[in-house]
Amino acid sequence: MPAPPRTLASRIARRENAAFVGRTRELLIAETVFADEAPASVLLVRGPAGIGKSVLVREIARRGERAGWARVGPRPLIVVDDHDPADGPALRARLAALPPHAVAVVASREGFDPGWFEGGWETSVVELVLGPLSDHEAHAFLRHQDLAGDPRAGAIVGWAGGLPLALRLAAGAARTDPAWRPGAPAPALRHLGPSAVDPETVRDALRKLQVPRAVPAELRARLDDAAERAFGDTPDEQLLRRVLLRGYFEPAPSHEHAAHELHLSRAAYFRRLRSASERVAAWLAMDSSSTA
Repeated sequence: MPAPPRTLASRIARRENAAFVGRTRELLIAETVFADEAPASVLLVRGPAGIGKSVLVREIARRGERAGWARVGPRPLIVVDDHDPADGPALRARLAALPPHAVAVVASREGFDPGWFEGGWETSVVELVLGPLSDHEAHAFLRHQDLAGDPRAGAIVGWAGGLPLALRLAAGAARTDPAWRPGAPAPALRHLGPSAVDPETVRDALRKLQVPRAVPAELRARLDDAAERAFGDTPDEQLLRRVLLRGYFEPAPSHEHAAHELHLSRAAYFRRLRSASERVAAWLAMDSSSTA
């Protein structure tokens, strides 16, 4: 069989796979759904924003493909990221019609509706709840971010609280600026909850970007910087950035136009827009703490 064509997407996947660290327990559980006599067919992955759900789901999908599952075929692999609990009934109806050896991997930060745990589905579902990386895993993560031996690594690990997003953002700042130092632990980066940089305050500023003089020049510059630097290179990350740009920085005529342009449903567009604004808040929190 000829080798599949090499593409930019495959190159990104190989690089991400090579840099994947940690989540040993979760991967061992996930791989059971690809066994011949699998105890479950649906893997639910739950965790807050920035905890690494999407990266883990992509790694699970790669392992499933190596085990013989595919997006189409007799053993279909269905991957759903950023699942909305309200879509649970429709997704279950879709999965119920698939071949018997189908596997679904579904990620959500908002949890899953009760239907996944009743009516027979409970016999085919495994739920993974993601927590922070351990300090050992966080140090390994930083080594893959070209910070091996960096004297700031210990402080970054303590500051990030095991959140992969915080680690990646901090690593980027550390590589860019040799003088950068993490400040006190940032709750906004751990749970994107209340902090000195509140996500709702950031969303309000983003909504006002096109209103003359509504956003101070200094804040506008920081928002521009976050839009450029707070997102990774993977297709999912770049889609998140495009949603942010078309929603706020280079706005389409309406959010509905932006969703159509980006080939997203209205619900998926607004979920990503919220995620993107929270990412900006996380970046600003990190940037603020570096001068604390």
